[in-house]
Parts: sequence; C-alpha cells; structure tokens
Amino acid sequence: MAVAATTVAHGDFVTYDSLSAWQQVAPSSTVLDFTGFTNNTFITDQYASLGVLFTDVDANIIQNASFTYLLDGSGLYGSCSAELNFDQPMRAFGAWNLTNMTVRAYLGRQLVYQGALINGVNFGGEFNGIVSTGTTFDRVHVYGPTTMNPPYFCGGMNFDNFWFSTVPAPGAVAVLAVGSVLGRPARRRR
Repeated sequence: MAVAATTVAHGDFVTYDSLSAWQQVAPSSTVLDFTGFTNNTFITDQYASLGVLFTDVDANIIQNASFTYLLDGSGLYGSCSAELNFDQPMRAFGAWNLTNMTVRAYLGRQLVYQGALINGVNFGGEFNGIVSTGTTFDRVHVYGPTTMNPPYFCGGMNFDNFWFSTVPAPGAVAVLAVGSVLGRPARRRR
C-alpha cells in the first residue's frame, strides 16, 4: 500500500514524514548514522568534527541491533531524550525514529519550535523532520514518547539516524514560505 508524504506548516517550520521529500528541500544534509561504534558507547563529542555535540546526560548510548535499526544496524538508545547542539545555525533536522517523538528547536535559549512527530505502525521506524522557512536553530532536543508537562514520564527512545542541514535547497525557502502563507486562513477586511 502506497502512503503519500505529508507536509504541514507550523509558523516558520514545515514538518515532513518522508525522507525523500525532506531531502528535496535539504539536499546538502549531514547524516549521523551511529555506525562504527561498539555497543553501549556513550555519545557526547564523537561527532564534533561534523559540528554537533550531544550535551544531555540521558544515556545516549549506541545499540547495535540489525533487527531493530533496519537502516544500518546501529542506532541511538536512551531512557528519554537526546540533545544536539550545533556549532552553526541550522534550518533542517530529521530523524528516523522507532518511537513517537517530540522535537524542540532552540536558538540560544529561545524555544523556536515544538511539535510532536508521530511514528506510524511501521516496524523499523519512520522518518520525521522539520525545515525552517525563516528562523534558524542551534539546538534540538528530541524526546521519545513522553508527557511534556509534570509529572514528566518518558518511555524511552530509539533513533536509527539523524540528519541536519544549514540551508535548504535553492528556491525551497520561497516555495515553503508560499505554502505556509497559502495554508493560513484569509483575513477579512472590515
């Protein structure tokens, strides 16, 4: 059964549930595939050469399990969340997630995006991503299935890969901006 890609505008951000659709507007992305590490490696600064640090202490460990991480056999496991800090402003972020996730994007200490990205029932996970049409961000905090308000509860997280990009494809910002404007309700003059 074929499933159509979905894009939804949220202010300056557009969400995607298709990796190929996301890559059309962020073709120069960098991927973190978590391969090449031994099982149970704690991830912190191993991707610093790519401009990203994992800065939370929520057990971001490598899990090597080809039956779980179908893209490449390795993924990131944690008890609740992962926080990625980028060394330059980003416009796009995506994840192949095996569980539902919530994404918060920040510029400095300011929250610029928050949204739940829902994984369907596909074994092996699904892609979910965001692309900004204006606001940049330098930090992303992704949560597994969780309640975002007290009492906080998190059911764990599994991510096969992360992707990020500084600049969407030429013309993509204009197309995304037009799409987000067209998706807004019209105002009536009085």
